[in-house]
Amino acid sequence: MKKWFISQSRKLYFGWIQRKKKMSNGTRLTYILNTVPQSDTLVIVLSSLALKGNSVYNHVRSLKDTPHNRLYILDNFGYEKRGVFYLGEKNGMEVRDAVEELIGEICDSTAITKKIFTGSCKGGTAAIYLGLRLKASKIIVGAPMYYISDCLNMKLREYLIPMLDKRNPNGENELNQVIRETVHNVTFNGQMYVQYSSKDEYYPSQIRPLINDLEEQKISLVVEQADYLRHDHCSRYFSSFLKSVLADGI
Repeated sequence: MKKWFISQSRKLYFGWIQRKKKMSNGTRLTYILNTVPQSDTLVIVLSSLALKGNSVYNHVRSLKDTPHNRLYILDNFGYEKRGVFYLGEKNGMEVRDAVEELIGEICDSTAITKKIFTGSCKGGTAAIYLGLRLKASKIIVGAPMYYISDCLNMKLREYLIPMLDKRNPNGENELNQVIRETVHNVTFNGQMYVQYSSKDEYYPSQIRPLINDLEEQKISLVVEQADYLRHDHCSRYFSSFLKSVLADGI
């Protein structure tokens, strides 16, 4: 009963404070924007993969005292509205384009000069991808996935199906390479922070190859090894890591 009450209270609260906006490509985004007038920094928080129910906001409570603007964007698309890695459906990029447009509008209207992208799991993957593309000053992630198709094929094939265009025989491989191609082809002058556990079941096939490529590209990188045993425990450790990095200054 207590868990149900907490869940319903969260739904009511977020339903009250969140905003919805239809972007120029027709994609409707749902988000929360907390503004701090004296700050020129926007912390963009992207959601991890929802294993049940719809996509939810992450790290709202953890960052409530952060003295910077915060933008939380739902990834409520795809399989049961649980997320498409902020990319799109059917090998499209309509969600990505809408998110980038929203971030641009907010930065222009609030005189933002620094952007920090953050998230864990799927949110970490998207934070790297969008952070590289939008020239973030910092990217702070936990247990990010690198090869999206491979990741979802391991356990969550049903999440992958809406992201693929059945008419495209190379669609799965294209989706698999989205993050890697960005890491290899985009110049990044900011700082990246990655927390992970070598005991995470995705570490050998996803996290380690990503870190190897980031190092190969000579991206300024700080890594922290946590000690959780399963991938779905990463968010419990990531909140503290995120707060500690932000507390060190922008």
